[in-house]
Amino acid sequence: MKSAPAFCPFKSNKMAQVESIIASREPKSASIKEAQNMNLSLFKTFQSSKGLEAFLNKMCNPFILKQNSYYLELAQLVEILKVEGFWTKRGALSISSKSPELIKCFSNLFNNLSMSYSIDYTLKIKLPIDYLDIKSISLFENGSEKRFNFEKNVFKGKIDKIAFSTRSKSGIYLLKINDAEHYFQFSISGNQFLSSPGLYVYSTVRANNKSFVVFLESVLSEKSGTYDIRINDFLKESSPFIIVRVFASVIDCEGSIRYSGLTRNIRLRMYNDSYLMDWKNLLSRIGITSNFSSGRLTITNNQNFQKFSDLGFELVHKTKKQRFESILKGYTKRQILRGSSKVFYVGQLKLLNRKVSVLEFSKILGKSKRVVSHYLTLLERTGYISADKSSKKFLYYAES
Repeated sequence: MKSAPAFCPFKSNKMAQVESIIASREPKSASIKEAQNMNLSLFKTFQSSKGLEAFLNKMCNPFILKQNSYYLELAQLVEILKVEGFWTKRGALSISSKSPELIKCFSNLFNNLSMSYSIDYTLKIKLPIDYLDIKSISLFENGSEKRFNFEKNVFKGKIDKIAFSTRSKSGIYLLKINDAEHYFQFSISGNQFLSSPGLYVYSTVRANNKSFVVFLESVLSEKSGTYDIRINDFLKESSPFIIVRVFASVIDCEGSIRYSGLTRNIRLRMYNDSYLMDWKNLLSRIGITSNFSSGRLTITNNQNFQKFSDLGFELVHKTKKQRFESILKGYTKRQILRGSSKVFYVGQLKLLNRKVSVLEFSKILGKSKRVVSHYLTLLERTGYISADKSSKKFLYYAES
């Protein structure tokens, strides 16, 4: 039997024991017992040393781990498949998105793990009018008649779109409804999906690798299904850099970045509270705080955003990436580090060396009036600063 490659993730003392058993052709019951002790459920299905040898060869192939670590690209693909895609026991892997940037990212991840993939496009056309008869609608792609399905709007309770798949990267479509003709076209250029108004492009990246699915389920103990997923132990033991980058991938797929008025937050919404709590606990370990409520995990606070940035938080989704960059560059609240508000506001008043109103002081500091008023009122009540209340507008100052 050939020895396992150096990068094999199972090259441990226990694995060496199993290989030794195989080499010495011990009774199969002993092989099974050793395998079960390794807590790898797949071993339970094997009934001979030959089965164990086949398992070792299958699981120790190049795409699994590099240098005995749960490396970034693998960790990203695993979480993306869980939150945005699915897999089957037969090895089919599928991830869908409307974002061309994410589709390219998914493709690169499959390519990095040396898995061949294909990209399918699902096009949806919003029906221009309320149709009365299914038979009155026909669709043509580049002059040839095209099959399609109807889609119902769950909010309106009626069919309002047709959907169809294609592998073409461009096309002209003619939608006929009775005697009326409606033309649509789309093309894919680089990282852009270009389409006529009323035509929407969805992409799906597909791959097939049964060994990878075996690895997901038997080694990482992962499950395909939004309600059952959890963070695996490999990710929990990873570096802060990998944790933050993988969380960014999850936000790319299922999260949101809000940058509006005074509101800045990163939010992950899911029906799986256990998965959200896993992330809350994991982020807490690397010094990032978050707020959990059923169905959502929310991250606020400029210090959290800055720590994300320092650790390598990198988004791919175009809009979310722009919003996060805007948060870092133009955070108007400019929150003060906890415990340092007294030093900051008292120091700024001393530098100004005169009485000042809340409105004027907020403009000088570049902060909202509400935030400045809160701190000045608190500091005045506790005696750190003084206030001239002889007029309608209170004037605050600090003794030099």
